[in-house]
Amino acid sequence: MARQKGDGKGRQGGGRQAGTKNKATILNGELVQCLLDENFERAKKMLAAIDDPNDFWRVYLKLMEFRLPKMSSVDITDGGAKPDWLAKMKELTTPKK
Repeated sequence: MARQKGDGKGRQGGGRQAGTKNKATILNGELVQCLLDENFERAKKMLAAIDDPNDFWRVYLKLMEFRLPKMSSVDITDGGAKPDWLAKMKELTTPKK
C-alpha cells in the first residue's frame, strides 16, 4: 500500500524540510557577518573619509544590500480598479470647502 500525502511520517523520499537553508547558504551568511563584524571600525573610518555626499550614500547603500534583504514592490490595484480604502483615504485627506 502506498503512503498517503500528509500521513505524519515525514517527507517521502527524505530530504530537508521545506524552508530549511542548505549548508552553503548558512556558511555564506556567517562569513559575511564575520567580515562585517571584524571590519566594522575600519569600514566606519573609511566611510567617514568620503567627502562627497553622493559617493558616501552610494557606497553606504551598496553595503546595506549585504546586510538587509531587498524588498519587492507590491501592486495594490486589482485589474485597474482602485481599492475602496484608497477612495476613503482621499476623502479623509481632502480639505472640506
